[in-house]
Amino acid sequence: AMLRSQRLSSFYLWIFDKATPEFAVSNDIMPALLRLFGCSGSVVKAFLRTMDPQQIPSRLLKRQPLEIITSSNMEDVSWSNVAQDASLQRLHMLGGACFARFCLFLEPDDVKTRVAKVLDWARGKQDKLLARPEDVLHEDASKTLAAVSALTTLTVEADGLAEELLMPLTTKDISSALKTSHSVALRITREKLPRKRRRTLSGARTEKEVLSSESWWWYDVAMACLNYLSLSFKQGSNI
Repeated sequence: AMLRSQRLSSFYLWIFDKATPEFAVSNDIMPALLRLFGCSGSVVKAFLRTMDPQQIPSRLLKRQPLEIITSSNMEDVSWSNVAQDASLQRLHMLGGACFARFCLFLEPDDVKTRVAKVLDWARGKQDKLLARPEDVLHEDASKTLAAVSALTTLTVEADGLAEELLMPLTTKDISSALKTSHSVALRITREKLPRKRRRTLSGARTEKEVLSSESWWWYDVAMACLNYLSLSFKQGSNI
């Protein structure tokens, strides 16, 4: 499913690369993009039927440094290099690139509307991204990663858009996601570490070891949000 979605993403990118503004605006692809984003949550949900959540980083997400796809490096995107390795990270990156390319054809007010749709989709029934730590499902975290990937790519593609439009729209959501990630990390250490640890006990695990072994999904969401903020700050000094 991920490979098919990655191939579909590369096809969308090719269309947007060749499309005229008139064609892009007259063919609102948002419903298709949201279905594309939603694929990652469906994959995670299916994976958890038989596998442990802590295997998601190595088996599904496959953390690795990937270059953000923009207009400047579009020629490097081909059917072969996006279809040979299925991963949630690559799918999010490709989906984010499709969303950013589509938004480049739109007026600022229309971009704002599309960004709001992505955020509403990722929030689900909550008023902010991952607003309630105790209610977060694994697929909710995956949807948040997809949404933040789209925002990050759009920030890189559209110079100046972060300061004028994206940050005002997304501040409460990014703040909520970061707070929840931090809260989950603290909860993991409280649950997995004994209240009184003996320093002389060689087998006792440290906080770092516990968090490293149980890093899905709080770590990935936190890093994605911080990367988005870092790139946004570079776009404008008045944020």
